[in-house]
Amino acid sequence: IQGRITIYLQDDGKGIDPLHIKNKIIEKKIKSSKETEHLNENELVDMIFLPGFSTKKKVSDLSGRGIGMDAVREEVERLGGTIIVNSKVNEGTQFIIELPLLI
Repeated sequence: IQGRITIYLQDDGKGIDPLHIKNKIIEKKIKSSKETEHLNENELVDMIFLPGFSTKKKVSDLSGRGIGMDAVREEVERLGGTIIVNSKVNEGTQFIIELPLLI
């Protein structure tokens, strides 16, 4: 798209497990099992952007506090952009960030 820049961040790691995300969402009472029962895998993976969400068991100086991905999405959207995550278990994860060119 003219006037926009697209950034691709990709790894070949273990991917994001939608079932693990779903279980953490329910465990942390962010959403109920009823609210998550009809979500597809992409919708579940997209839950990593919810405020307060983390899969970490312990909080450290760098992770586990539930701030991070929601702040990334918020900033990208504040700039007029979008962020999409695609992930496959045991294959990897890709983030696609599209931003307007600020000239």
